[in-house]
Amino acid sequence: TLFSKPDIDKFDVVVNATYSDINGLIDDFQREMYQFELVEKAMIHTPTKYKNKSLVILDGNFCCIDPIADTQYSMLGHVKEAIHDIQNGTEYKIPEKYAGVVNKLFPRLKYRVSKHPQIIKACEELLECKLEYLSSSYTIRTVLANREHDDARPTNLIKHNSKFYSLFGGKIGTAVSTARELTKMLG
Repeated sequence: TLFSKPDIDKFDVVVNATYSDINGLIDDFQREMYQFELVEKAMIHTPTKYKNKSLVILDGNFCCIDPIADTQYSMLGHVKEAIHDIQNGTEYKIPEKYAGVVNKLFPRLKYRVSKHPQIIKACEELLECKLEYLSSSYTIRTVLANREHDDARPTNLIKHNSKFYSLFGGKIGTAVSTARELTKMLG
């Protein structure tokens, strides 16, 4: 069963770090505005020069390649080409043509919605190698709303009350400092 708002009272402390569903446990008046992006992640055969390497190109329309543990495959992402839908608000509503495929591992799509040719082409240019496409997965990337001018990706730690906190972030570089800050907040 899924954790829901009434479950909060069953625990001494709850830290809500549910990323794209972060507002799902929060009262309407406390909800934050986010930009939700439905993105495609393309699975490829890992090129030899990227075997066991995770790489993010951070300049311009960047891409990333991440190995899938103990396999010969990697996942590709692209900051621009992988986006299928953008919604600003307090929650994301999955468009009908993507129903049943979001957050499923390599779903079979009823409609041909893949943008893998654009993702592969853009990533081949940046990674300087030929890429062999296998399949795609779809997920929701969540960022702060109205930050296109600087693409800010801060980590936000919010205290809703003495036993309920929300953590929005995901950058490894802030994990330790955020954990320390949360520990101080908990007293």
